[in-house]
Amino acid sequence: MSSVGSDSASTIAPEDLLQCSVFSGIQLADAKMILAAVRIMHFEPQTVILEEGKSAQALWLILSGECSVLRTSDCGKGQLLATIGQKDVFGEMSFICSRPHSATIQANTAVTALVYTREDFLILAGSHPTAAFVISSNIAAVLADRLLRMDNWMCELVNRPEARHHRDEWQAFRSTVYNNWNL
Repeated sequence: MSSVGSDSASTIAPEDLLQCSVFSGIQLADAKMILAAVRIMHFEPQTVILEEGKSAQALWLILSGECSVLRTSDCGKGQLLATIGQKDVFGEMSFICSRPHSATIQANTAVTALVYTREDFLILAGSHPTAAFVISSNIAAVLADRLLRMDNWMCELVNRPEARHHRDEWQAFRSTVYNNWNL
């Protein structure tokens, strides 16, 4: 990960942090504590911020700029999954589950991002469990929304006339996603 620089979050008002979906609903005092712990990082265009398969256990909030979410397919080709921007978060799966990143995040433009480490989150959880619960619930809501959008998209694909010959394959995949959770 190559960045232009990093600095403290002293320029961010706690009230502004509360406007982000992941931090919505926490107390102002908790927002101040979080801002004291986070770093602000700056990235040039084309910089890889997170790399698929690596692990940097942190939650990232885009303050400005735009990023591509990329995933390598089985044949080794990169696939654009999404374009994300201001107030979007990434890294949440590695942050919560301590797993390698499922995708690469690359800056399309100059990007400024807030970085909240899992280590600092665990400190917050020990001293302010309600705030940690709210943040965890908000992250779960982000993930649930993404899963719902993916499911809706898959249903649209399966119901297209040209997808008729793949319908059984898609339905088997959906069944696997819903029934074979490896918890």
